[in-house]
Amino acid sequence: MGTTAWGFWLIIGVGLVLLVVAALVDRRDRIRKTHARPGVDDTQDAPEYVLEDELAAGRLPPLPTAVIAQENDAPHLALRLLDSRLATYTGGNSVVYDAAVLVLTHAAISDIREVIRVLQRAAAAHTPLILAASTVSTAVHETLVANHLAGKLTLQVLCDGSEEETELAALAALSNAIPITREDLIADALPPEVYGHLALSVATADPPRVWVVRANPTPIPNTD
Repeated sequence: MGTTAWGFWLIIGVGLVLLVVAALVDRRDRIRKTHARPGVDDTQDAPEYVLEDELAAGRLPPLPTAVIAQENDAPHLALRLLDSRLATYTGGNSVVYDAAVLVLTHAAISDIREVIRVLQRAAAAHTPLILAASTVSTAVHETLVANHLAGKLTLQVLCDGSEEETELAALAALSNAIPITREDLIADALPPEVYGHLALSVATADPPRVWVVRANPTPIPNTD
């Protein structure tokens, strides 16, 4: 076979090899594009992550103007909402209407069993409850928040970390509650007269802020 023939077949062979390689590369690219995970290779078009607390906050309605209008004339207390997750409106605002008030003095709530009967009665009566104490233990804290988020009861938990507990005393006076001791709570010695009542209470955790209305507040329009 002549040199010209060898050269011809060599060119044909190289061309076939190149065609096979090109086909394999094209197939690999098509597979890669088909199975590519969205956002991995193109970060510019990837959506931003949404955090759980941001999602929850986005579902809360804005504080009604009828409530905002009453703050200037309302008594303010240096109490703190236990947790911002107790908020019922945007801005970290926890709002309760026509709520029973139970004030625990000179004691922290350290075990959920200490308040379980109080919570059960409030839930059974569908009565919003304001529970005020010096401090709340971590375990009780999380249990109260979990029950609120699950919709088991309407609850506002207020804390006064000062030694004098003057703000707890002020809350009791404003709501006509009779402060109870930890012993009363554990023994469930809680006749109806120890509970106070507030027509409206608005509280935040950060910054710590509570203001209340004793008389019937301006009716809140139904926005549903």
